Amino acid sequence: MADIRYFDTPEEMFDHINKLQEEGIASYENMPDDIKSRLVTGQSFLMPTPHGFLIFGKIIESEYDEDKQSLAASPHLRLVRAYSVACVEGEVGTQFACNLLPIPRYIFDLAKDRKWDLSLEYLVELFASKGFGAYETELDDKEES
Repeated sequence: MADIRYFDTPEEMFDHINKLQEEGIASYENMPDDIKSRLVTGQSFLMPTPHGFLIFGKIIESEYDEDKQSLAASPHLRLVRAYSVACVEGEVGTQFACNLLPIPRYIFDLAKDRKWDLSLEYLVELFASKGFGAYETELDDKEES
């Protein structure tokens, strides 16, 4: 079920947005550098949801200068194309970098082949069977999927 919030005033809504922004910045600042360094254009990622499914995606670069400037000023954010069982065709948006877990291209491709229907339990078993080396990531092509 979606997390829907109601606000009595616009000010209350903006206060909530600012609080989330501050939390995202603090979480990004506390992320390990080796994870931050992987969250670059072309990298595949997964993001768990509280709704029982995973979101898979790629970090992308905007074609618009204004977006590039805005994202450069917000290192805690990434522009992404994200896919899931809830949105098989994918959608573009920004996401806090601290929510993204870099994954190897083969995991992204496996999820795509299965129409984004992979469980976290399945991925844990896959990583366990292949060892830690299965987690090593390589930058993906900049092709959109």
